[in-house]
Amino acid sequence: MKHELLRFDNLSKWNNGKQQFSDIDLTICEGEITGLISDNLQVQWFLCEILKGNILPDGGAVYIECERMVYEDCAASLKKQLVFLERIETYSYELSVEDIFYTSSWIKQKSLLRKEGLRRKIREEAERYHIDLPVLDMKAEKLTNLKRCQIALLRAEMCGVKIIVLKEISSFLNTSDRQFFFETVREFEKYGMAFLMIDHDLSLVVNNTDRMEIFEKGCTTYMLDDYSEPNMQHILQGDLNSVNIDMQEKQRTGEIVLKMNGILSAIQNKPRSITISQGEIVGLLDNTSYMGDEILKLLQGLITDIKAEIFLNSQPYKPRNLHDAIKKGIGFVTAKPESEKAMLLRNMLVGDNLLLTLSEKQPGISLSKYQKSLRRMCLDFFGRDISKETVSGLDLLDQQRLIYFRWLLYNPAVLVCEKPFSGSNVYVRQVTEQMLRFCADHNIAILIISTGKTELYSICDRLIVLD
Repeated sequence: MKHELLRFDNLSKWNNGKQQFSDIDLTICEGEITGLISDNLQVQWFLCEILKGNILPDGGAVYIECERMVYEDCAASLKKQLVFLERIETYSYELSVEDIFYTSSWIKQKSLLRKEGLRRKIREEAERYHIDLPVLDMKAEKLTNLKRCQIALLRAEMCGVKIIVLKEISSFLNTSDRQFFFETVREFEKYGMAFLMIDHDLSLVVNNTDRMEIFEKGCTTYMLDDYSEPNMQHILQGDLNSVNIDMQEKQRTGEIVLKMNGILSAIQNKPRSITISQGEIVGLLDNTSYMGDEILKLLQGLITDIKAEIFLNSQPYKPRNLHDAIKKGIGFVTAKPESEKAMLLRNMLVGDNLLLTLSEKQPGISLSKYQKSLRRMCLDFFGRDISKETVSGLDLLDQQRLIYFRWLLYNPAVLVCEKPFSGSNVYVRQVTEQMLRFCADHNIAILIISTGKTELYSICDRLIVLD
């Protein structure tokens, strides 16, 4: 029997009064690649945050190397034993391949080697795992994605890590690179490294794991090491649309706030409706390059010639224009949030921008009347009073927070976001995800229209594919 490195028993997690999952079991063993498939992306996100040590579970037991852990000790223990490979690392121009290793925590903790000794150790480890390492003096920025991933594995092993989580590898490795990468993974597996694989490409998970754990409706429903299991064929086909169907049929606890009957029939000639519940994040994956834009314009009241029934809070929704749409209860974050249409004017004061948004709901609102309230809210949310600063004077992350903060003040029933992650760096993306979840936690229904499959998988409760 393989040595058990990590086990979750009956794990549960609550967030803002909502139970995210109630009965999660997960076992990761030495020298084994475990695949994880979930019908709910929020469950997956919360589980990953627990694995990263960023949040604690609310119930159940956590065992690390067969020893039951106190929750407060879990975070530190997991951070020592487990790392995530979920993006391509970017390196500054000055760093060499050798520097990547030399600046790692392994060197700082052990204080073992001078540079020549480190070079020898790197070569030995690379040869052991059959990694064709580039010249160590080579600039790290010139490394291919495959080499960066192989070096990340090697550095993790040299730091004493025992579990590596491979998250969405398919999003940054092409087909040929994946083959070479998993050959390297198998070499590490031979020497006892454990892997947990999470990916929207189910065929990649099936073809490269030893066993799988399946989560449905917040519970572990299957633990498979026999991939011929007939009950799971609909999940194991590697067909993204099959998973979408499961996600669309999941039980929703919030009240339905937006219902679009026959909207895809009118645009796509397919009998299908779209519903969004309170506090839910739904993604529209637009593989057509035009349907998402048509739905956005329809909700904004910019086109009226599409025959579809739309209900907002059970009332017929037929906006005459964008401002009428906002007054009725739907807010919009466009692909260019600095545009006038999105009501974020860069040369205006933050306070004036917020009042401009609120004036859509309450015409004639004045800064003098609400100045103290705005200052207090800005102080609470941004850590300082930014109401007297211009939008252009804010740093990029505060500008991104402001985009969503003004809609939190307005409190629409639905917030429609057009390509919210397009062109953003990793830090802006993190802030965007935080703000979207914050809005959803305040019972705002979120509809994201995007062409990016990976970005939708990281944030949405459900996906609807437009093709």
